[in-house]
Amino acid sequence: MKHAGDMVAAAALADEARCMDLADRYVNSECVKRMLQADQVSLAEKTVVLFTKDGDQHNNLHDMQCMWYELASGESYFRQSDLGQALKKFLAVEKHYADITEDQFDFHSYCLRKMTLRAYVAMLKFQDRLHSYVYFHKAAAGAIR
Repeated sequence: MKHAGDMVAAAALADEARCMDLADRYVNSECVKRMLQADQVSLAEKTVVLFTKDGDQHNNLHDMQCMWYELASGESYFRQSDLGQALKKFLAVEKHYADITEDQFDFHSYCLRKMTLRAYVAMLKFQDRLHSYVYFHKAAAGAIR
């Protein structure tokens, strides 16, 4: 249904599949993606928190750095012309990348102290490529729009 362009039907079928196995995280995630593509944000928010810990579930998703959800919900908000919420979601992804960069500073001293030079070199290479990842590009393009 998704490839035919009927996002609402695709979301309904994905939800039906999700209800067949409520313990399957992958199917739950696919269902949430389809709901967001159909711009059913409130229903997607209720569905995505089924596998989070109790408490403030939306903060839990942010703390887990669930970038696919933030990008998909940002795109959905953008399509609905809710630009404030869309920008908030796109900037949350950018903040995750800033947090990753900041966490690398602690890793510098740890690697040098423990003499794990192979891990240190791998981390330096990762840091060089950090802003070339697709999620960062999509978030930056979404924020610019």
